[in-house]
Amino acid sequence: MKIKFVFAAAAVAMLSLASCKKDYVCTWEADGVSLSQDYPGLDKDAAEATETTCKNAGGTWSTK
Repeated sequence: MKIKFVFAAAAVAMLSLASCKKDYVCTWEADGVSLSQDYPGLDKDAAEATETTCKNAGGTWSTK
């Protein structure tokens, strides 16, 4: 029983440490020209920070 608990705890720890990384893009318009910046492989924290910056600059944030 103790062995099962150790394996279960290890599995939960591994899953919690694994981060889901996604690709994002920020698009905006400047002087009538549509521009975009790709952000590949961001984890959740980096994506949230970059999204805030994108939106503060008047851009639109989306996943690829």
